[in-house]
Order: sequence, then C-alpha cells, then structure tokens
Amino acid sequence: MKTIAIYLGYEPYPKQGGMERVTDLLARMLSVRFHVILLCKHKNRLGEEYHCPVPLFFLPQDNKEQQAYLLSVLLDNKVDILIDQCEGGVFGRYGIFRHRNELRLPQLKCIAVQHNSAMAMLNNYKIIKHKERLPLCCDWLYKELFLSLLKCRAIRLQKNLSADLNANYDKIVTLSPAFIPHFHLLAPLTPRGKVTAIPNPNTYEEPVTRTSAEKIVLFVGRLDNKAKGIDRLLRVWNKVESKAPGWTLQIVGDGQDKEMLMNMTCRLKLQCVSFEGFRIPKPYYEEASIFCMTSTFEGFGMVLTEAMQHGVVPIAFNSYEALTDIVVDEQDGCLIPAFDEDAYATRLLELMRDKEKLQQISARAIESTSKFSRDKVAQQWYDLLDSMT
Repeated sequence: MKTIAIYLGYEPYPKQGGMERVTDLLARMLSVRFHVILLCKHKNRLGEEYHCPVPLFFLPQDNKEQQAYLLSVLLDNKVDILIDQCEGGVFGRYGIFRHRNELRLPQLKCIAVQHNSAMAMLNNYKIIKHKERLPLCCDWLYKELFLSLLKCRAIRLQKNLSADLNANYDKIVTLSPAFIPHFHLLAPLTPRGKVTAIPNPNTYEEPVTRTSAEKIVLFVGRLDNKAKGIDRLLRVWNKVESKAPGWTLQIVGDGQDKEMLMNMTCRLKLQCVSFEGFRIPKPYYEEASIFCMTSTFEGFGMVLTEAMQHGVVPIAFNSYEALTDIVVDEQDGCLIPAFDEDAYATRLLELMRDKEKLQQISARAIESTSKFSRDKVAQQWYDLLDSMT
C-alpha cells in the first residue's frame, strides 16, 4: 500500500475555508485506498479542536528545523507521494526547500495542486489593486501607469512561480481543464501531460431533498472585498431591494472588510440586509432560495456547489474559468457578464419574481452536482496516484 503525505500550512479544519475543507475531504477519500498522513505548520486559525482523520504532524517553526523534520517524517513513514496543497509550499522560492534536490529523496514523487486561477487574477489585476477615493488626475495615473507596472511585475512573478512548479514537481493538478493551457502559457517549457485537472469534491455526501425555500438571497464567504466583490453585491441589492418586497439578503462570513461593508450598507440605506458573521453555512443553505457570487476571481468556488447541493439557485459573474464547469446558464444557475451590475440586478429580480422558474432551476442544480460526487473525484485521484510509480 502506498503512503501519501498531504501538506497544508494550517491544519485543515473545514470551518476555516474552502482549501481546508478540500484538504480534509482529500485526506478522508485517499485513506480508503492508501496510508495517508498530514503535514502542517500551524494549528487552525479559529483555535478550535480539529479531529484529524489521519495521522497529523506539525513542522517546527524554524526553517532549518522544518527541513530536517520534514525529511525525517517522510523517511520514517516511507512516503511514496507528496501532495502539496499550497502551490509551492514545499519546494520553490517560498517553500520549505528552494529546490527539490535539496530534500535528497529522488524516489519521492511530488504533486502540486493549484487552488486559484492565476490568469483570472492577472486579467483582473487593476480591479483587485484599485484604490478608491483618489483625486481624478491621480486616479488616472495610478490605474494607467502605476498599476500597469505592478501588473507587469505580477505577471513576471507568476511566470517564475509556474516555472518553479514545473521544475520541482512531477505532476501539477489544477481545478479545471481551462486552467491547463493557461499554465502552459505561463510556463511554456512544461511537458504536455504534466498538468491535469481534478475538480473539488462536493462538501456534502449527498444532495438534499428540497422541501421549501424562503425569500432569502444568500452570500457565503470570506469578507475580503478585493477577491469576493461584496460591494458589488450591495450595489446590486440597492437596485432590487425596493422592487422585491419580503426578500432579504443574508451575508454569512467574516473578514477584514466587514466594517467597511456594514458602513456601505448604512450609506446606501439598505433595510433588508443582515450580516450573520462567521457561522456554519448549512442551515442558511437549507432556507435560502438564491445564492449570489460576485467575486473578482476564484479557483473553483466550493460555496457554489454547496449551495447547489441544497437547491439554492446560483447567480454569478462569469469572471473566472472554472465557473462554467460548475454552472450552465439558464439550466442550473445564471451567469452574468463579468461585473455588469445592471445585468446582474435584472436577472436577480427575474428569479425573485418567477417562482416556477426558480423551482425548475433549483431541481436541476441539485442534479448537476452529481458530477462532483466524492466517488467520482476520488476515482480521478486514485487513477493519478496509481499511475505514479
């Protein structure tokens, strides 16, 4: 039986976020067929007890000690394959080792997993980095000159990171087939076939049977406005709130921009918006009718499949490539041209007013998540790991 080591910076307590949920699920899925261990640097950020499904090893904080400890754990456990969930967290310019040959385990096979869309971040770089409330002339200089220079630097950095992954890992796993040509564009020396796509599995074992839905529009996620674009959602809600009596917007999550977003809610005089804070999202999925995503970029967007498993109809800006792997417009959700807030508000209002259409899309959303079932995703991982001898 092969031994698989999975590396993640923080222990994968699922309540922390999508990457942690995926890593916890991956450890559980792979342990059915392989001996699996987890390697982490830190306890979970919430300070809560995590019941790990497999043996868990914490690396020391000192970098030199980390190197020696990691080598000893890999040797003692006779690890055959290392899965790096941090996209260069073990090897590379920001890794524990700068170069893979420093580890001196030539027989070890290594896989790097990309959890974000580098191209979506680069394409929307000026949106992500834009600063508001600058004088008009300064704003133009900032966007057209300074941000253009920063974007060039970001592209160069991403090319270097991608080249590092190619140099140090045997396989690179992305979350969508659409990401594969993008990786080759950033790292053109990467051999064909080295990059493969395996999606994230469903968070919940089985989809729910939808019984009822309230007049609730839901957002679930980290309150990081540059990435998640929650200010767009508030502006959209400002366009529809008065036209959709009885509906409420629930924002579930916490983060650095919570105060700013709450102030924006007051400034827009929105009456039917509630900030729920950090909560387990399942009870909210069970009640909501529509799920809103307004992100600038995502890697996969597990909250979409989580909502769809509960029959909550997703509506999202078409701002990253993996989205179309998850949602088919007008069939199991709604896709809006990237950042067109008027179009988003129009489609959202249509869903709110058309109960029959909402129910039809809801039923298809539940069905469509079967393509991300744990069994199907696990089999893709089994095939990949079995092929690495």
